[in-house]
Amino acid sequence: MDQGFTDPLFGKIEIPQWLAKIKDEPATHRMMRIKQLGLKAFIDFPNANHTRYSHSLGTMFLAGRLADLLIKKEESRTAGCRSRLKDNLKNNKNVLMAAGFFHDIGHGPFSHVLDFVLEEKFKRSHEEIATEIVKGFAKELEGDSIPLVKSIA
Repeated sequence: MDQGFTDPLFGKIEIPQWLAKIKDEPATHRMMRIKQLGLKAFIDFPNANHTRYSHSLGTMFLAGRLADLLIKKEESRTAGCRSRLKDNLKNNKNVLMAAGFFHDIGHGPFSHVLDFVLEEKFKRSHEEIATEIVKGFAKELEGDSIPLVKSIA
């Protein structure tokens, strides 16, 4: 873990090394300018200022915390028959955290309101856009044991 930030819900959240490598990339910064609530942020909740970036950081944090809790639960079991599960969780914690961080990276402004426009005009979904963005980070991610699966790469 390299750097961190203070989250209003969870306190200090450490930034993993793979995220520190891409935090200044345009696709990552773009999430800082898109409100999480889409149109609702402008109409119903104008003071809701959280962004796709802050939401994604929180999701990343919770994915890591969930992995830690499951690892701890497996370590407390008396039978050692599930040690593969524990090892798998330990080895893939970064993968789970990256999935949490990247889950919204392809969204445009106004959230799902523009999904139809993207698909009609550009023949691409926000999921396809996210796939392209994540593929652009392949070198940084794979350097931190976050392989891109065949369906993405």
